[in-house]
Amino acid sequence: MLYEIAFWIFPHKTSPDRITSIEYNLQVANISYQTWTSVPFENMSSQTIIFDVLGVLAFAYQAADFAYVGGALHNRVHNVLEPATFGLPLMTGPKISNSPEAKILNQTGGLFIVESPKDIFDILNIPKTEFEKIRKHNAEFVQSGRGAAKRLFDEIQNFL
Repeated sequence: MLYEIAFWIFPHKTSPDRITSIEYNLQVANISYQTWTSVPFENMSSQTIIFDVLGVLAFAYQAADFAYVGGALHNRVHNVLEPATFGLPLMTGPKISNSPEAKILNQTGGLFIVESPKDIFDILNIPKTEFEKIRKHNAEFVQSGRGAAKRLFDEIQNFL
């Protein structure tokens, strides 16, 4: 299954120093890669792509099968609602206490905590039928929260 997977890396910061650091780590691990700006997409041949630009993440979520949301290995998880909007099963590190949404998705089976490469491989081996259930669950979770500001405003209006 691993050969059917493309790894798209979207660094939180796309400074030249950060991109160089990611490239170095991939080279040390002997992983072939290309950067988004180095080759036209239709000519890319690598399974690993470093997106060295901003503004394309939401488009990538639409084409993805799952997402690893960064930040939670060392600090705190980034926004899980963006990929969940597209129904993506989610993976992240253990530091999710800053995100009520991440905690709920984890408790309800839409977000997996990973701490090792084995955890990732285990998740990738979940049957496709289960992934489809997770996709539906995550999209519905986000949809159920829409309109919260209006509902809150309406409740406050009742007290005025």
